[in-house]
Amino acid sequence: MLISPSVSFSFILLAFMSFYILSCSDAEHVDNSLTQYAQTRELTDGACDIGYQNGCDTATIDTVIVIDTCEVPVKFFRRRCITPSGVTITIGNFVINNNSLQLDDTIYCDNLDTWSSLWAMGNNAGAEAAWDNFRKQVSIAVEKMVILQFISEHPGNYDCESSSSTITIASSFIETNCKAICGEQEEGVWNLRDVVCGISCCVRYTDYCIRDGVLVVKATRTESAPGCETVSNDCRGTLGNCRNSCAGL
Repeated sequence: MLISPSVSFSFILLAFMSFYILSCSDAEHVDNSLTQYAQTRELTDGACDIGYQNGCDTATIDTVIVIDTCEVPVKFFRRRCITPSGVTITIGNFVINNNSLQLDDTIYCDNLDTWSSLWAMGNNAGAEAAWDNFRKQVSIAVEKMVILQFISEHPGNYDCESSSSTITIASSFIETNCKAICGEQEEGVWNLRDVVCGISCCVRYTDYCIRDGVLVVKATRTESAPGCETVSNDCRGTLGNCRNSCAGL
């Protein structure tokens, strides 16, 4: 969506900042009253491999996640393993709407118009920050959906206040590519999408429990492999900066 000349820069900037602050407020709250830290799971060789594993339940999921007024189509691979020491869930191969959003489609939230306007006015850094924050919100919503589905199917003691009998739910959300925003215009409409511009790896490790029926983050951290190994891409239009895998995680 192209920005109207009558819309002032200060209004657009205020809209972007409001979107960024509001969207971050509930994205990743960590309960600081809990003393247990995320399990030590270092980025060892093979940590970013997202494959099938004997004895684990695996599925490729194609669904819609709702973020405020946004209906966001997502697709990802999910692996759930139940062991004597707890439950481990791995999520990877994550894409939003096949990595493409046409911003004249009203199915998407109004706030993404701000992202489009920032891009159209040449504020690539602002557009990239808004998109990375949006990807992070969606990835957290996907992760919580997967965790809650597991809990509903496997009743157990996940209470945060419980003793050592609490079952640990440890999630790993994996990004295996560096991303850039590709902006292409067709008939006056911005088509903005991610393109893979490099190869790297980032894993967000999170431990969850339940308090008063609400899913709580016990601890979370990210580990990233260094650098981005550059690869070619199919972007025909303006290409934003190539960002590390952790940028939208």
